[in-house]
Amino acid sequence: MRSWQRSLQRSSLWVAVGVLAAGCVSIPEWSFDEVEAVDQSTAPPPPQPEMGAPQSDMGPLPDGAVEPDLGCVRTDEVCNGRDDDCDREVDEDFDFEGDVTHCGGCGRACRPSRAVGACVEGVCTVASCEDGFADLDDGILGCEYMCPTAVGDETCDGVDEDCDGSVDEELDRSVPDQFGVCAAAMRVCNGAEGWGPPDFEAVDDYQADEDLCDGLDNDCDGLADEAQEDLGGPCEVGLGVCRQAGVRVCGPDRRSVTCGADPGMPAAPDDAVCDGIDSDCDGRVDEDAAGCLRCAGPAAQEGLEPPCNGCPEGVSVPAGWACVPPGSFEMGSPEGEVGRTPREGPQHEVRLTRAFLIGETEVTQRAWSRVFETEPSFFGGNPRRPVEQVTWFDAAAYANALSEAEEREVCYTLEGCNGAAPGDGLVCAEVVFVGVGCGGYRLPTEAEWEYATRAGGDGRFWFGDDEGRLDTSDYFSVNGRGVTHDVGQLAPNPWGLYDVHGNVWEWVHDRYAAYEDQIDEDPVGPADGMQRVRRGGSFGALSADARSAFREGLDPSMRLSRGGFRVVRTVR
Repeated sequence: MRSWQRSLQRSSLWVAVGVLAAGCVSIPEWSFDEVEAVDQSTAPPPPQPEMGAPQSDMGPLPDGAVEPDLGCVRTDEVCNGRDDDCDREVDEDFDFEGDVTHCGGCGRACRPSRAVGACVEGVCTVASCEDGFADLDDGILGCEYMCPTAVGDETCDGVDEDCDGSVDEELDRSVPDQFGVCAAAMRVCNGAEGWGPPDFEAVDDYQADEDLCDGLDNDCDGLADEAQEDLGGPCEVGLGVCRQAGVRVCGPDRRSVTCGADPGMPAAPDDAVCDGIDSDCDGRVDEDAAGCLRCAGPAAQEGLEPPCNGCPEGVSVPAGWACVPPGSFEMGSPEGEVGRTPREGPQHEVRLTRAFLIGETEVTQRAWSRVFETEPSFFGGNPRRPVEQVTWFDAAAYANALSEAEEREVCYTLEGCNGAAPGDGLVCAEVVFVGVGCGGYRLPTEAEWEYATRAGGDGRFWFGDDEGRLDTSDYFSVNGRGVTHDVGQLAPNPWGLYDVHGNVWEWVHDRYAAYEDQIDEDPVGPADGMQRVRRGGSFGALSADARSAFREGLDPSMRLSRGGFRVVRTVR
């Protein structure tokens, strides 16, 4: 050790002894580990920074001073509660009293909800609120909704959205997807808790345990006359030449079972299925089907309003469905459209030669539960919300099951599947599609989906180009609140379809591929490809991604909380 270093240590020691003797001790809050002295004559020179390397902003040491190795590597100061630049100060370059990025401490960002935040003396406060909101409780969480600035139509949430002094009034309390006596049930709004289960018990002819043989669903479980074990079984009636074969049906007293027969075909108790078929052999079609509309043909449809929309005469349209007529349209987006992506072009003509029925809404959790026992939805337990977290193969399996339930042609053959139940992540190696002429249920082709969504329009959305109207028709990033919503709550498009620009993304039939600049007739997409197309935006999508022409490919095995589907059936 050099002599001047030993002298410096001895001087420091005597100063410390003198301070202790005087009874005055000042112990700093920082301390350093003892290190072994280094012989500066043999020590290697300190490393020099490479040319162009960033330099420290701490400045050089005083001339002649030797920095001891204190175990501290000097770096630029960052907000982390440590002394990064070894100047024995912590986070000295940060304003914790007025900086919204570190308000009151490192990482304490001031971002109140529905508001612009401000940091005042280290406390996060509300500087200003968005339109229609106010800081009613002086809280740091943000601003609350207030009237009299109306923000939209009334919904079931315990809030006066239309600022008329009433809460949750004039709501549609009907229960879709119900038939028979249960169709008269009303939903119950529980204010801030949202919709409760329908009040089925208030409906006439409701039975907790069904025993009536009337062709109706009296206990609202989705089944009719299930208590009649032999209902539908084969039987014969009459003697000799009058003997006729039929099936057991409900008797006129609404409790017994009789043999309904008709030469050459079994007769149903009534014609309660809206399918365009004379099921009870009385020469009339669908006369007992609740909510069924028989289209009168384009010439007799004033304004071509839903659900027929100009479809051929005689088409039977069940409640909850819309008929889309044949026609042509320009598929994709023009080059000047705001928000356009290259995969939406070139815009090209598509001709659809067949009318088809399409669900007015995305398939709901209630509709799914009537077919399968699985509960795939992330936002589960809400029968009127769309089912989600389903693979493309789950959606195809649902369409097949619906076809089988109504004894229709099955449109998909799924082979090489992984054994999972539909809703639990079904994935299959091969899919064989009958085609758009299939008589059963299927996913809409990409062209059918865009044609039905546009409903005769050619703008960015079905209502035109003004995205300011989007929150009145669909749930997207602005009004979606990060969750799915009950289907059919906002305005439908002119053909009666709801939520085509939001709520959940929708699987369509086609594999993903670039468009070709040619006229297409009834296109079904490429025969091969790793991805399937999804359409329609979601509760978290930006407005540009919710446009009629927006499309993207996705692995068909993906299960997303923002992804569902709707189904179609070709009209023959």
